[in-house]
Amino acid sequence: MATSLFWLPPAVHRSTRLRNALVTACRTTGCWAVLAGWLLATAAQAQPQLLKDINAAPANSPYFGPINLTDVGRVLYFSAANPANGRELWTSDGTPEGTRLIKDLRPGLETSNPTNLTNVGGVLYFTADDGTTGTELYRSAGTPESTRLVKDITLGPAPSSLSKLTSAGGLLFFAATDPSTPSRGDLWRSDGTAEGTRPLRCSCPEPPDHFNPSQWMAVGGVLYFVADIGINDRQLWQSDGTEAGTVLIKDLYAPPGISSDKTARHNLTNVGGVLFFTDINPVSNGRELWKSDGTPAGTVLVKTVSGGGGSPYTSSIGGLTDAGGTLYFVAGEGLYKSDGTPAGTSLVKSGGSGRYALNFSNLTSVDTMLFFVVSGLDRPEWELWKSDGTPEGT
Repeated sequence: MATSLFWLPPAVHRSTRLRNALVTACRTTGCWAVLAGWLLATAAQAQPQLLKDINAAPANSPYFGPINLTDVGRVLYFSAANPANGRELWTSDGTPEGTRLIKDLRPGLETSNPTNLTNVGGVLYFTADDGTTGTELYRSAGTPESTRLVKDITLGPAPSSLSKLTSAGGLLFFAATDPSTPSRGDLWRSDGTAEGTRPLRCSCPEPPDHFNPSQWMAVGGVLYFVADIGINDRQLWQSDGTEAGTVLIKDLYAPPGISSDKTARHNLTNVGGVLFFTDINPVSNGRELWKSDGTPAGTVLVKTVSGGGGSPYTSSIGGLTDAGGTLYFVAGEGLYKSDGTPAGTSLVKSGGSGRYALNFSNLTSVDTMLFFVVSGLDRPEWELWKSDGTPEGT
């Protein structure tokens, strides 16, 4: 299968995957340019070339270039602006003639500003403002006729504040505000029809007044998220798009007097169909690595690895990244990997300790290889590293 790499100039700061290639942009002229150059050399096997000059206005024009690059069924969708149409929805198949405006939702210089582009089963969902309904939910199959409003959630020109668009189990999940419903109706689902676009309620005995969902992650056709069950108590939930399937997984520990929204249930990450996250160790009060299969019994601490000690504010664990079905993360002493078992959770590379300890950040996977940035007081420049999961291969 042919591999195509779409690339934007350094000022754009965007990345996506298309046809098994990483679509990337350099953030600086340093290590990120090295990574982008390596990807261009290995994935594209060709010199980069301009695909299409969408905005022919002068360089100091207020109109900016393509953003929100999203792969939908081997076709690239994005938003772009020019003086004739403003910022609207575009598509590209990798050829100049196949790079075109799909539909001017807000004709003329006014912009509909398509954002939150999300692939749900080969259909693009996004938010836009046509000048009449406010910012609402749209869908598109790449043609003008198929590009339409799904539902005006907040009637009239007021926006519905849509965010967190996430695909799970063939449905679109998102957060929205609807003044006509109780405040807890901020978790929504959509099947692409107006009738099938509705707020989700919890069928539990004491449903929360307000979900306030965050930390969204799709795993195995189910949406996992963190939501309120009380004041200063945010817990792990899941939803399959039905009220019966929108449930609290487990009431996890929260240290007395410490707000769990600041310390617990963070970094939700899908690794080979298993949900990993960071949470509180009830013994040490430090943040550690957990996993869940969606059941109370299967929501467990994987292993104590954090070097932060007895406070969730000082313990250090983060950067959870999937590389070929292996979880990598940074904690305490350095770079770790895990297969979800205590025995399979081990240190890959130590950063040392003290004043000159190394810092590992910006973990990024390319197939089974992990790339990351190393910095420290004794290193004048950030360094780009890679790892295959072994000490000698790091």
